[in-house]
Amino acid sequence: MTTFHALRRAAPPALVLAAALLGGCRSSCTSCSPPSDMAMRAPVGACAPCAPCTPPAAARTSPCAPPSMVPAAPPPPAPLAEADDAARRDALERTISLQRQQIELQRKRMETLADGQKVHADALDSTKASRLDAEQAAQKLADELKAVHGATVLVEGTKVSVIVTDCFDSGSDRLKPNPDVRSALRAAAAAIVRHPEAKVAVVGHTDSKPIQRSAEKWSDNVALSKARAETVAKAMSSDGVASERLAVDGRGSAEMLIVPEKTAADRARNRRVEVQFTF
Repeated sequence: MTTFHALRRAAPPALVLAAALLGGCRSSCTSCSPPSDMAMRAPVGACAPCAPCTPPAAARTSPCAPPSMVPAAPPPPAPLAEADDAARRDALERTISLQRQQIELQRKRMETLADGQKVHADALDSTKASRLDAEQAAQKLADELKAVHGATVLVEGTKVSVIVTDCFDSGSDRLKPNPDVRSALRAAAAAIVRHPEAKVAVVGHTDSKPIQRSAEKWSDNVALSKARAETVAKAMSSDGVASERLAVDGRGSAEMLIVPEKTAADRARNRRVEVQFTF
């Protein structure tokens, strides 16, 4: 077998160098390796060896590397923070606006309620004041008429009643020629003139004794009592009272002063007329 040294002598230096680089040399006994600086040695009469080459990047790539994969499409971009902030601001502004409208509506309702309460309170105060004035006027009139002979004066709130008793005979609508009766009616007429603000009613009454229909012109005691009231109203008109200021009514025996009637005097007191002032 040809040895490495024999080839070196027979072959050109370049071939020897290539063989040494590829696998070294072998002998019949042992294998040998070229000297470490063999590649750097320049054979006599030959050109300098080429610089060792570097394998391309594709050659250095591991044959087991997986083929490159196409990357997946990126996820859609998330909403911008500015858009979220703007939406939140708009929602907050709408909420605040609605709350302000509700507050304004409530305020107007409260004002309306307060105005109504004030009007009611003012009306109540006015009513109380008017009633107080009326009660004072009624008491003043009662004080004026207390000294009148032939009359009894009663005060009840804003109402004054001048009661003239025993002014009619039984079953008659003619006034008795009694000086006290005439004096009382004149005093009542003067009071009516002095108090134009008062409402005046003349109310006639009878005793409990029924009238005789065959002998009298009235159907019952109510009709007789009203006829008595009309007689008194005419008398007051002659004393200067306008007839339109006088309301005339008759109650018969429904509101007697003396119950039960035990004597003729009791019946005489029930045959009466009342001049009622209301302020």
